[in-house]
Amino acid sequence: GERGLAFGFHRAMDHAGAVLGPLIGLAALKLLATDPEKPTASDYTTIFLLASVPALIAMLVVIFAVRESHHRAAKKAVAPEPMAKAVAADAEPPAPAVGANRKLRLTLKGFDGNFKRFLVLVALFTLSNSSDFFLIRRAQMAGISLGQGTLLLWAALHSVKVASSLVGGHLSDKLGRKTLIVSGWILYAAVYLGFAFVSTSAGAWTLFLIYGVYFGLAEGAEKALVADLVLPEQRGTAYGLYNLAFGITVLPASLLMGALWDWYGPATAFAASAGIGTTAALLLALTVRPGKRLEVRG
Repeated sequence: GERGLAFGFHRAMDHAGAVLGPLIGLAALKLLATDPEKPTASDYTTIFLLASVPALIAMLVVIFAVRESHHRAAKKAVAPEPMAKAVAADAEPPAPAVGANRKLRLTLKGFDGNFKRFLVLVALFTLSNSSDFFLIRRAQMAGISLGQGTLLLWAALHSVKVASSLVGGHLSDKLGRKTLIVSGWILYAAVYLGFAFVSTSAGAWTLFLIYGVYFGLAEGAEKALVADLVLPEQRGTAYGLYNLAFGITVLPASLLMGALWDWYGPATAFAASAGIGTTAALLLALTVRPGKRLEVRG
């Protein structure tokens, strides 16, 4: 299938917006402001009102032009006997089918053991994934200017994210989700270890561009793997749990990074994050075993 490519495209468009949005906003401010060098509060109000137009258009497209496919009947594909036994040994009873009369609840009951382990490892890895502010601050310490240099670095990072997300999504369909995620997490750890010792602007630029490749390898593949590890009728809850695993550790990650930075210095903080990321990658490689799941076909 092309699930990985689809998620890669989704992430690429998100990153493209992250590049184009601020650039278009800056250009509009230069054109529309009474004094481009000293924009007023009214000028910013105009820019934010204009920025709401694309969001409104996107909302209307979703409401009137996007149609979900509805399966008329659920037919479960027969998995090979060894695989069926392996799934049965590592999974709890499946959740009730879509549309069944059941209470709305966020629970791990009924999910495959591989999915549960994946959630734990996503949370662990996210604990190493602090705010990009720390990377920018480290790049500035290495010699990149605070103003235009930082803006160019940020734009270049997102440009790499766009290109690598498309390639990474496609590769996850060919090579497997876990391979791409493990590779991405290891690359992330290597970049953070590099930031522990970087001392030149050229080195910071190189690390930032490689950092963009991590997103292309891992982001789309992670989301596609969620769908691979659960039954179709479980996917909505599964994505909620996936984002919960990310959300509960993303703030502590920055708090931990900031504390280590203050107490022991940036080198130790980045090295610690690299260690956590490497640990999560190795555990993912060893403990999560994606296999064929029963699919719903309509």
